[in-house]
Amino acid sequence: MATDILAPRPAATAAEQTAAALAGGCGALLDGLVDAYGRLWALVWANPYGLTPARVAAALGDRGASLFGRAAALAAFIAANAPDRPLPGPPAGYTVTPNADGSVTITGETQPNG
Repeated sequence: MATDILAPRPAATAAEQTAAALAGGCGALLDGLVDAYGRLWALVWANPYGLTPARVAAALGDRGASLFGRAAALAAFIAANAPDRPLPGPPAGYTVTPNADGSVTITGETQPNG
């Protein structure tokens, strides 16, 4: 006998509703982090204004090392919680080096208008 998919279902309990809201909310938050991470790193590796990654690093000044460090921590969190979601990073041929003054140096390939 087939199940009537239109038959009334028992109402979810308050606990089930809460669990579903938490699971859905956490999933949406993680999806948002992954998407925001990708958009932000596109500003470094595929800058819409034509800046090279080295120029972006120079613009960050003494905030660069902190930003790249926080990005690495965020990437580790995302990788641990969403291993099926690949994250952008330095393309092949680029190296990011933190400097003592808090800046970073990015070496490697260049793009025009840097």
